[in-house]
Amino acid sequence: MVGLNTHEGTLNTFYQLLEKDYHDWDVAAAPSLITTGGGQHLVVAAGKDGHVYGTDRASGRRIYATAVSTIENIDAPLTGKGARFCPGVNGGIEWNGPSYSPRTNLLYVGSVDWCTTLATHSADQPGKLKGKEALPWTGSNALRAPFGANDSTRRGWLTALDADNGTIKWRYASPTPIIAGVTATAGDVVFTGDLKGDILAFDAKDGRELWRYSAGEPIGGGVITYQVGGTEYLAVAVGINSPVGWKIESPPAKVLVFKLR
Repeated sequence: MVGLNTHEGTLNTFYQLLEKDYHDWDVAAAPSLITTGGGQHLVVAAGKDGHVYGTDRASGRRIYATAVSTIENIDAPLTGKGARFCPGVNGGIEWNGPSYSPRTNLLYVGSVDWCTTLATHSADQPGKLKGKEALPWTGSNALRAPFGANDSTRRGWLTALDADNGTIKWRYASPTPIIAGVTATAGDVVFTGDLKGDILAFDAKDGRELWRYSAGEPIGGGVITYQVGGTEYLAVAVGINSPVGWKIESPPAKVLVFKLR
């Protein structure tokens, strides 16, 4: 993460979340600046390594790093025999980062539980790429699986964490990865969606499910609330066509809007 001077575009500071990355665990979600219930001024970020990080903005000191997906075999070397590691190359936490509620002093984040097995190439494999159009070279020994082979089973989580110390307060176990946006509201409701196509609402304090709506298409985009003329609305980006990356196919995307009563 980098901190920039907004007037001049110069670098003020930076925070390194992951020192060694050979699992394709980039940080895809934008960080958030929060002031916690305990008065801490934190940068909160989450990455594909499956952790939520709370960092003191002034000193750069890491306050916590909390795992919100399965962490296994992450230090094993990648060899020709193959290594299985969790999170896999899909994460972890994808492009929608944590949402913060000052009412509950909790962070809410969706995550992926999907491991990957990767074996490195043999000495002669680069030569096998000759004439193979549009196949990337990553070092994997499987030309058709350049980033490794994902497990056949997968799931996800919606996790609520104490914003001051990173301890987990409640979790919802999802049958699919949760890569959709997560929005916490002033009415103590948390909204998100899953890849089965369900839009979900939870009690922000204890994780109790309050509402579920089948959108008919997988959900991997934004989930927001807004107000017009005193009336509140919920808008959800529905539809994500990803036959290779997420093993799902979808009709054209759309935005569903709900009027809250």
